[in-house]
Amino acid sequence: MTRVVVWNEFVHEHEAGHPAGKIYPTGIHGAIAEGLKAYDGAMTVKTATLQEPEHGLSEAVLAETDVLVWWGHAAHEKVDDAVVVRREDEPGVAARPEDAADRPSRSAPRVGAV
Repeated sequence: MTRVVVWNEFVHEHEAGHPAGKIYPTGIHGAIAEGLKAYDGAMTVKTATLQEPEHGLSEAVLAETDVLVWWGHAAHEKVDDAVVVRREDEPGVAARPEDAADRPSRSAPRVGAV
């Protein structure tokens, strides 16, 4: 069974008047997670966001993650250094091509782009 964590900044969804909140009421991470679950019901899919303690990416969470789907766009600089360092020895990252410059993905093994 593949264990997946879908990470999102979850910033635009909270901005007044930004369409992301209406399009993705549970955040884009929620939509991606639901799509992955529908695609492969044997996959274990969890979500994490920037606002959670340790951005939802504690050592324990990452130790139980095979693939981290990273969805970042507007708040790369808000990712704590400790999380960036922690990412170096943990699961591969599937990220959008435009996320290649984000801090966690620069140091992570890449498993593909979405």
